[in-house]
Amino acid sequence: MINGLNWNYKNIPMIDNTSSVRKYNTLDDLSLAYNSIKTNKSDYNYNVKNSSSKIYSVSTVKNDAAELFTKGKNLVDESSNGLFQSKIAVSSDDKKVSASAKEGTLNKTYSVEVKNVAKYQSNKSTELNAYDKAMLNAGNNTFAINHNGQIKDISFKIDEGDNNEKALNSMVSAINNSDAGAKASIIKDSKTNLMYMKIDSKEAGKTNSFEIIDKVGNAVTASGASNKVQAAEDANYSVNGVNYVSKTNDISLDNGKVNLNLKESTTTPIKVSIKSNTNKIKNGIESFVNSYNKFSSAIQNNDLDSNILKASSSALRRNESRLKGIGITINEDNTLSIDKKKLNDAIENDTDKVKNIFSGYTGIGKKITSAARAVEINPNIVVQVNQNIGYNNNYAIMQSTAQYGNFLNLIR
Repeated sequence: MINGLNWNYKNIPMIDNTSSVRKYNTLDDLSLAYNSIKTNKSDYNYNVKNSSSKIYSVSTVKNDAAELFTKGKNLVDESSNGLFQSKIAVSSDDKKVSASAKEGTLNKTYSVEVKNVAKYQSNKSTELNAYDKAMLNAGNNTFAINHNGQIKDISFKIDEGDNNEKALNSMVSAINNSDAGAKASIIKDSKTNLMYMKIDSKEAGKTNSFEIIDKVGNAVTASGASNKVQAAEDANYSVNGVNYVSKTNDISLDNGKVNLNLKESTTTPIKVSIKSNTNKIKNGIESFVNSYNKFSSAIQNNDLDSNILKASSSALRRNESRLKGIGITINEDNTLSIDKKKLNDAIENDTDKVKNIFSGYTGIGKKITSAARAVEINPNIVVQVNQNIGYNNNYAIMQSTAQYGNFLNLIR
């Protein structure tokens, strides 16, 4: 028998497992029930108030279920996107070697030594007074930058009467607007009015070194732009005793799941440890527990059918001792309390153990998440509507639910 319409109206006939709306005029029966109810004012007020409260409670529980399902799905996800796959990389000296890790990375420790980091080539021009007449020849100037065997001609114009500042800025713009593998900037001392041009390779490593020479005019010679103050170098480092050379200081390990950034040379090995992200996992569990408590309390406190919680409660009791071991206590009302420090320590010391309690075969996460999903999809199950019925009665439930709404409108 379906009890979905039997909240408060004892005189409303039920739809059993052999009936359907096609042979049973539910709206007429609801109207008859209304006529029998409205003669008693106290019954009428009670039924309207209590039924409205039921409808509101079911709506609230549906929202709570949706929230709990979202939190639980992330907790039990076995893919690299799951909460328990969250990782962090910890360096023993991040001023010399910093590190980061992606989800799903294996927990392990790397020993990193840096002989030298990769460097950019850097040229510094002669210091000139910004407001003196330009040292560069007036007219068209052309110079070439040879970057890794690729020669790029670069031209710009100096007008008669230009000062050094305007001339050097024109040269900088010409370099930056080219695709010559170098970038330039002006450094000026506002107190002395002295300025110089800085030209750097766009990327580090020996293959990104460059040469700059005059072709037409004297721009390079007059400015001193070919003066090299730092040579381009490759990084020379080792990981777990194996030596490597790289033109960049950004190093990938474990198929790109771990990234190292080499910052300085080292005198002793730097330890880089890949660990579970304890704080993120702890916050996720706390959020899941809070959502479960809200969901469970909403069902129990609003006199709704708590059968949906039986599988969850059973899973909690089966795991009670394991839950206590990680700082989670089952209260008398089947809600949960957390000892945050104990939970944090458990995750830090044995993440797999904590994970198994929630997402293992006998864990609590999957049971609770499944219950939440069931209520989110069909909140009627918390008002004792039997879902194990045939087509006709499914149709009858849909029709009787709609007609029940009409009935409430009728008696207002």
